[in-house]
This record gives sequence, structure tokens and C-alpha cells, in this order.
Amino acid sequence: MVDEVVYSLWGSKECEWSAKNSEGRSGGILTVWNKDNITPILSFRGKGYLGVKAWRKDKVIYFIKVYSPCALNEKRMLWSELLVLKNKYGDGEWIMGGGDFNAVREVEERWGRSANSRQTEIEEFNTFIDCMELLDVPVLGNKHTWINSNGTASSRLDRFLLSEEIVQSWNVMAQRFGNRDISDHRPIWILTNKLNWGPKPFKVFKPWFEHP
Repeated sequence: MVDEVVYSLWGSKECEWSAKNSEGRSGGILTVWNKDNITPILSFRGKGYLGVKAWRKDKVIYFIKVYSPCALNEKRMLWSELLVLKNKYGDGEWIMGGGDFNAVREVEERWGRSANSRQTEIEEFNTFIDCMELLDVPVLGNKHTWINSNGTASSRLDRFLLSEEIVQSWNVMAQRFGNRDISDHRPIWILTNKLNWGPKPFKVFKPWFEHP
């Protein structure tokens, strides 16, 4: 990929970027940022993800773009590798996602074929998010991000997972999914607001409510 292509996507030359080339049937990943707001420190990549460690307003942030494989065993390898990275890089906050996790957190996030056939994957994906200590803030508007070509199946495969400090300091309100265009995935945004929307999201295990 050459600079001119990235500049045309961004709309100007006021940007920098990092990319991971496609591998076989696995698509490539591109991360672009405003060079006036983000100062990159290093980039790293593996099968299914592209990471950028950067400075933003005197704070270290790890931006991780995910494009997960489809097979569960390969997803497990991806989740394990990301957990190792999270434990290794403990000097900053994390923003992960904006891409395709190829997994859902609950049955209601999948509609159509095979909607109820992946309970093990759902449980393991939720465990991964808990172990990463990241928050999946609420969604406004459209609930599913991927729709197949004939409209017989849809899922919420895309999301942002954020460090609690990011949610607090950025006043993150929600995630919003836009309308489909040339892709079969909807675009996704993090919404922020300086208004006080009450308590921020927190993690809780359902069995705790059943404990006497």
C-alpha cells in the first residue's frame, strides 16, 4: 500500500498509518490516525490483529485492530496471544476492536443460521474479554454489524473494547453502528459526551447473584 492510497481514503495528507498485508483468504488490516493528535511509538502484528503503541495527550494508548479468523481453534490462539500482549504491555490503556471479532457475546447478537449453535464460543469470548479487563460499552441504534448477501443471517461481529480509564477520561457514552455501504459490515464509532450519564459499565459474574 502506498501513501497516496491512504491519503485518498483519509481525505488529506494530515495522517500516518500502519498496515498488515493479507494472508491467503485472510484480509489485510489498515490503521490510520491524525498525525497531529497521535504520536506512534511502535507497531506490532500477528495473525488476526495489528497493534500500534502511541502517545496521545501525554498518555500511552495501545490501539489494537482485530480481524479474527473464523475457526474456533484459531480464535483461541488469537485470544491467547492478545492476553499475553496485554500482560506484557502494562504501561498504557487499551482500545481494541473496530474490526471483526467473528464472535458474539450472547445468543441475541446472532440471527439466522447457526444462531444457537455456538454456546462454547460465546462463553470463551466473554471469558477472554473479562481477562483482558476491557469494557464493552452499550450500543445505540443498529444492533448487528454484519449481514450476509441475501439477508438471511446477521450478527454483531464488530465492537470496541476499552480500558476503564478510557471510558472515564473520554466520557465514553456508547458505540454506534452506521449504515452499510460497500462493505457487508456496518461502520462503528465510539461516542463521547461531557454530560453525566450516571455510573459507567462494570463487570459482574452472574453466579454472584445466586450466592447466598
